[in-house]
Amino acid sequence: MNAQKIFPRELILQKHPQLHKIINGNDPWEFYENIKEIGSGTYGHVYKAKHKATGTYAALKCVKIEPTDDLKAILTELFVLKDCHHANIVEFFGAFITENRLLNQTNLWIAMEYCGGKSLQDIYTTTRRPFEEPTIAFVMRETVRGLVHMHAKQQIHRDIKGANILLTRDGSVKLADFGISAQITATLGKRMSFIGTPYWMAPEVADVRRKGGYDERCDIWAVGITAIELAELEPPMFSLHPMKALQLMTTSRYRPPKLRDKAMWGGVFHDFLKTSLRLNPKSRPAAHDLLQHQFLANPALGKHLTVTLLRQFHDECRRYQAASGGYDDDEVYGQLWAACSGREPVKPPQPPPSRQPQQQPQQLDE
Repeated sequence: MNAQKIFPRELILQKHPQLHKIINGNDPWEFYENIKEIGSGTYGHVYKAKHKATGTYAALKCVKIEPTDDLKAILTELFVLKDCHHANIVEFFGAFITENRLLNQTNLWIAMEYCGGKSLQDIYTTTRRPFEEPTIAFVMRETVRGLVHMHAKQQIHRDIKGANILLTRDGSVKLADFGISAQITATLGKRMSFIGTPYWMAPEVADVRRKGGYDERCDIWAVGITAIELAELEPPMFSLHPMKALQLMTTSRYRPPKLRDKAMWGGVFHDFLKTSLRLNPKSRPAAHDLLQHQFLANPALGKHLTVTLLRQFHDECRRYQAASGGYDDDEVYGQLWAACSGREPVKPPQPPPSRQPQQQPQQLDE
């Protein structure tokens, strides 16, 4: 065995002392049982497990750690989750570091809330139905509520989109994927990094080098783009190559996108998009102000809308059952969970060839 390749638990904690605040002292098997693999991605595997003491189910992400790994992105995800206790944000349960010296392998385990529903993108990709306007309003309201909490704690999500908004089995809306979220520091105030998904990206993020940074209002832009995505089954400019879309967003002729079929949607929805998609970020409302918009303030909005979505999704999956050879809900969720962590494309149950779901947009990091 080559001892040089061993990355022991103690060395990890020495290199990243802040991990002491969130790492449990024992292996996950001491706390969890019925551990079942439900998916995998570039970073590792995802498991569903039952907490022995409480009976609560968790999603365990197992990440293999190499000696040369930069854990910054993963640590960012952990600390954002740890600090964000909110009904509309996926709950963080804890983390573990395990060693297998026989296999010369060290793993980081991240225990998170198990959302038995699907992502918004997973649903519309499978059903091929635009969301109805009240449903869009409800999921956007819940998303903005999560952002109000994050922004109050000086955190930016930076990757709001349909694939990163999950539903639980009872229709609750949860923000996920904080692997590229950013802390707004008092000294910097604005970020100078280029991270996000191009089609949902705010203009000031796309042109960050020239415009000198951005703040949490880039999330407000992404909320508007996501609302269009849910109405049209894709974000604006989706037919363009990601780099072409980015280039267009940095030109003086770029204008905020609008819904293609204006007559299909109400005036309040159009005004919500106009408010969210202002080119000048200083003109966009803060998340807590956006919550007061008439589109989100409708008292009739509720979880019955997302429960209907989930019912449509599962009905469609059953229709595919014969062609796909079976429908394993946990397996589909695992693929989704990995995808929502930015690890690999969504792989919903495949419909007949004439109704192939659209391709997952590319992710650009720098």
